[in-house]
Amino acid sequence: MRHEQGAHVLLFVGSYSQPVPHAPGARGAGLTILDVEVATGRVQIRFEDNSIPNPAYLCVDARRRVVYVVSEVWDGDDGRVAALQFDRDFESVLSQSELSTGGGIPSYVSLVDERFALVSNYGDGSLAAFALASDGHLASRASIVNIRGSGPDADRQQGPHAHCVLPHPRNGRIYAADLGADKLIQLAFNASSGVLTVDREYRVTPGSGPRHIVFDPSTELALVVNELSSRLGVWSVGSDGDLVQADELPMLPDESGPPSFGADIVVTSDGAKAFASNRGHDSIAMYDKTAAGGFQVAGWQPTGATPRSLALTTGGGYLFVANQDSDNLQAYRVADGGGLAEDLAFPIGTPTVVKCVNAPRPE
Repeated sequence: MRHEQGAHVLLFVGSYSQPVPHAPGARGAGLTILDVEVATGRVQIRFEDNSIPNPAYLCVDARRRVVYVVSEVWDGDDGRVAALQFDRDFESVLSQSELSTGGGIPSYVSLVDERFALVSNYGDGSLAAFALASDGHLASRASIVNIRGSGPDADRQQGPHAHCVLPHPRNGRIYAADLGADKLIQLAFNASSGVLTVDREYRVTPGSGPRHIVFDPSTELALVVNELSSRLGVWSVGSDGDLVQADELPMLPDESGPPSFGADIVVTSDGAKAFASNRGHDSIAMYDKTAAGGFQVAGWQPTGATPRSLALTTGGGYLFVANQDSDNLQAYRVADGGGLAEDLAFPIGTPTVVKCVNAPRPE
């Protein structure tokens, strides 16, 4: 068992502060920043604020100390994305900017080269790019594209529902997953203007409902959590950016069991392990890299209720899990020989997303 050196981290947590259909008993504080020393179990709150309703997804620009959050509100067509610039210690907000996402129920935000932010809108299936000022604040919406399509699930796939959008770390292209349209989308991106253009769309197995994508840093593979089928798609990324499905792995030990829905996916920095969350089965599916360069199932780790979001420390020694319906975060040690061992858990109301950043060093 290893204790990662320097596991003194900041956890950026978004939580439901207002009721939504799948969390009618929202008990969250909104945006919370926690200072955590995992090896000792010390947890301190650095920041907590509920001025942005339901900050259900976020990303962090640690260099510029800017946190980008999307507000998941279901009673309206105007989604919002905000940029909050913090002081050096992430204890107070120095300035804030906010823009319309151009669609409803935003579900994801990511960054491109510190110059643009990308947002997916679950409500109408649109994808938007935002130009950023030099300090990281939102300057303007640079472009928006709409995805079309539907799937066989009459309750969840009556139309497009974009669930994530993010850049590939090396090839300059943007990729998105649309749960409602059963599609993965490859987009070209103009790095000067911020204009997004759909290049290709890739159909997944009907009824799968692709939700989140992560890229393996050690190979040209994309791992895709399919929410509705609870299966993990393994896709190869060609030299031209095209996607080809190479494998599909179970996320559940018994696929005929009670309903469960895939949520998030993370991969270690060396590409040796991947972890995906199951809501319903309430577990983490664990995957190991094979000698041939693919992935194989390594087992399951029970969690709290409704594990949504996952985050790894930089060295991959610890995994954090946000359990929406048991109102807590769990920290697990990632064993050298495989498997997870719970280190600690601490309370936080209806958490939906957790991101991990190394804590700033004292001056």
